Amino acid sequence: GAGLIPGSTPQFRPGYEGLFPGTALVDGTYVRTSVDGTSVDPRRSFYTGPSRSDADIFGSALTLSYDFGPVQFKSISAYREVLSDFARDLVSSPVPLATVDSYDQNQFSQEIQFLGELGDGRIDYVLGGYLLSEEGENSNLVATTVGDLGSGGSIDNKSLAAFGQANIRITDSLTLT
Repeated sequence: GAGLIPGSTPQFRPGYEGLFPGTALVDGTYVRTSVDGTSVDPRRSFYTGPSRSDADIFGSALTLSYDFGPVQFKSISAYREVLSDFARDLVSSPVPLATVDSYDQNQFSQEIQFLGELGDGRIDYVLGGYLLSEEGENSNLVATTVGDLGSGGSIDNKSLAAFGQANIRITDSLTLT
């Protein structure tokens, strides 16, 4: 088949091999060797744990503006949600050592701005406020040969801020902020 670059051929290489002791780079691919140094079929994986990656990510933003004449109003709203589930074998060996991760998070932000000019346009300003609300849960199950371990945590953040800035044009080439 044709690749993205004229004259190239796309290649697919499975991702189950990695660079760790017992591998060698031969003709551009990693070849696993056994303890006694003999070559092992590179298509064989010692992966014993679960393998999955599932992430659903959604985001949306909305900006609204209205001009009241001397003052402009702007509202910037955003929402984001992440629902994910991952599992992997930590060492790709015949010994089962796997982890299962779950990460769910959502956040909402709202910014409000008031923009305007004063003094015949010599001063322009912005005043506003910002809100961020974020919640999430991260849980990890680490399965080992001696038992399962649980880890992770939760997120519950709220942030509020107020801001302002003014630019004062002293001359045509000098502005004070």
